[in-house]
Amino acid sequence: MAAAAPEEKIQEEAKCPICLEYFTDPVSAECGHNFCCACIIQFCDTGEGEYGRVECPLCRANIQEETLRPNWDLARVTECVKTLNIKQREENLCPKHNKSLDLFCEEDRKALCVVCERSLDHAGHKVLLLEEAAEKYQGQMQTQLETLCREREELLRRKEAEEKVIQECQDKAEEERKMIMAGFQHLYEFLIDQEHASLARLDKQHRKVLKNQEEIISGLQGGISRLDALIQEMEERCQQEAREFLQDFQSISSRYEECRFLQPEEISPHLEATPDFWSSQSVTLQKCLWEFKDQLASDLEKVWDACWVKILKKNHTMVDVTLDPDTAHPCLVLSEDWRSVRKEDIEQSLPITPKRFDCWGCVLGCERFTAGKHCWVVEVEEGHGSSSCAVGVARESVRRKGWIKLSPVEGIWAVVRDRGKFWALNSPRTLVAFSEVPRRILVCLDYAGGQVMFVSADTGAEIFTFQSALFKGERICPWFMVENGSAQLHLRP
Repeated sequence: MAAAAPEEKIQEEAKCPICLEYFTDPVSAECGHNFCCACIIQFCDTGEGEYGRVECPLCRANIQEETLRPNWDLARVTECVKTLNIKQREENLCPKHNKSLDLFCEEDRKALCVVCERSLDHAGHKVLLLEEAAEKYQGQMQTQLETLCREREELLRRKEAEEKVIQECQDKAEEERKMIMAGFQHLYEFLIDQEHASLARLDKQHRKVLKNQEEIISGLQGGISRLDALIQEMEERCQQEAREFLQDFQSISSRYEECRFLQPEEISPHLEATPDFWSSQSVTLQKCLWEFKDQLASDLEKVWDACWVKILKKNHTMVDVTLDPDTAHPCLVLSEDWRSVRKEDIEQSLPITPKRFDCWGCVLGCERFTAGKHCWVVEVEEGHGSSSCAVGVARESVRRKGWIKLSPVEGIWAVVRDRGKFWALNSPRTLVAFSEVPRRILVCLDYAGGQVMFVSADTGAEIFTFQSALFKGERICPWFMVENGSAQLHLRP
C-alpha cells in the first residue's frame, strides 16, 4: 500500500483545489497556484471581497482575472495522470465482467471479481479477499525469505571456511615449495662438490701422467741427440785419410758400442693403463648417475603419491565401513565381521525384503551420508579366471528389484574391475588405462561438492572421478558388487 502513495500524490497535484476534479484548461495565478480556467473565473465573479478585491482561495493573495496565464505544462501532465488512472482502473477490473478484482482464488492462483467467484469455473474453490490473500502469501514469502537468508548465511560460512582452507593450503604449499627448493639446493651443492672432487682427481692423475711422459720424452730426446752427434762424427771420420781415420777408430768404436746398447726407458704399465682406467671410470660414473637419476625420480614419485593419499585421507573423514546384510543379494556370502564379501553359485535361503538386491550381486554399506567428505579403502581380490567386481556409492533409494543399469542415471557412481581392466560405470562406461591395475582402492565422497573420486591406495594414482553428481539431497551409501568368478572384496579399516 505504501507504494501507491506517490501515485496518489501525483493525482492530487493534478486536481483543481476549487472543483476537486482533474484540471480543465488549467491557469496559473500570480501567487503560483493553479486552477481550472472556468473555476477561477466563476470564483472571481462571485467571490469579490471588500473594495472589490478577489483573494486566492489557498493563500489569500490578491487575484486579478487579467493576470491569469494558461499553464500548458500542467495541462499535459494532467492528461498523462488521467491516462494512468484509467489504465489502473482497467487493470483492477475483471476483463470479462468489468467488475473490481477484489477476490483471490487459491486453487487457480488468480484474482477474481464477485461474478467470477459465483461461476462454475470456481465452484468449490477456496476464495479469499485480495488483501487477506496478499497478507497470507506475504507471510509465506517472509518465511521463505528467512529460509533463504539462513541458507545464504550457511553458504557464507562455508565460503569463509573454504577460503580459510584454501589459504592454509597456499601457505602449506609455499612452505613445502621452500623445503623442496632447499632440498634440491642441498642435492645440487652435493653434486657440484662431487663434480669438483672427481675433476680434481682426474686433473691430479692427468698431471702425474703428463709429468712421467715428459720425463720419458726428455730422456728419449737426449738419446736421440747423442746418436745424432755420433752419427755426424762417424760420417766426418769416414771422409778422413786412412792414418787420421785409424787414430780415432778405437774411440769411436767404443762410443758406438755404448750407444748401440742404450735402451730407451719403457713406458710404465700403470701409465699405459691410465686411459683405459679413465674410460672405465667415466662409464661407471655415467652408470651410477643414471641409476641415481632413475632411483630419485622413482622415489620422488612414490613420495608424491604417498603424500597425495595422505592429503586425501586428511581432508576426508576415514570411515570404518561394514556391509549391510539386509541388502545383500542371496548369492553373496558375507564374512562374520561384515567386512568381506564373495559370490557363490547357489542362492542362500534368506528373507525376501524390499531392501535386498535380487538381480545384480550387490550389497550396500551400513553407513549413510548426507553431508561432509568421507573415504574408505576397499581391497580387490580378483582370484583366478574371469571375474568382475565393482566399488562405489549409491543413493539409498537405488532400485533393488529387477535389472537396473549400473550408472549415475540409476543413482550409482562406481568403477568396475572386469577381467583385469578398470572401467568407470558412466554412460557409456569408460575404460581406465593403467600400467599396473590397483588392488587397493580409496573411495572418496564429497557430498556437498557432488564428487566421487577413486584413487589407488597404494600409488596415489587417480583412477576416475565423477563430477557434479546429483545426490538430490538423498542419503548416500557405500555400494559394492561381486559378479562371476572367485573375486572377493575386503573392507580395510
